Amino acid sequence: MKILRRRALVAPGFRTASAITLSVIVAVSVLCTGVAHAAGPTVTGTGSSFAALEIEQWKSDVANEYDIAINYQAGGSTQGRLNYLNGTVDFGASDIEFQPDEQNLINSSSRRDFVYVPVSAGPLAFMFNLTGPSGRISDLSLSRRDACRIFTEPEIKWNDPSIQATNPGVALPDKKIRPVVRNDGSGTSYVLSEYCIN
Repeated sequence: MKILRRRALVAPGFRTASAITLSVIVAVSVLCTGVAHAAGPTVTGTGSSFAALEIEQWKSDVANEYDIAINYQAGGSTQGRLNYLNGTVDFGASDIEFQPDEQNLINSSSRRDFVYVPVSAGPLAFMFNLTGPSGRISDLSLSRRDACRIFTEPEIKWNDPSIQATNPGVALPDKKIRPVVRNDGSGTSYVLSEYCIN
């Protein structure tokens, strides 16, 4: 089971309610808006740890092509949005759009405008470690409903009738499922929550 999630940069520009698909070239252009093309300017950003791998590659591409340095620190989506709101970075990378309280802060102050720029997408997968009566189970299917129940029903077991019905022929154990999740402002947790709500 895979859930596609979108990563976006929040950068100076204009307000928009929904993200539109733009190329990476446009993303880099937006990041560099207002930065002089003299030797050695630096653009700073923080945010999504998932986006850090791509931004790391873009750093060298932008430095070679435009002679602009990008300083990026992966600290999580929430950190990226907060640092952008506080004006301590030029851009923030986040899996999560501005939340209502953050949007209210933007609307009620003289904070700079922004634009969402989608820069990447990646799957969200459920990993499991399960041994049944016949040995290790390495192939398991879950319906959307059952995947979400794992995180919302504390007493659900692997041999739940619905999970068993989706996996005929697999001897599932009578063991309680113990989900492991992050508890910080994670884009992954947000995407999973949105998946289960919608």
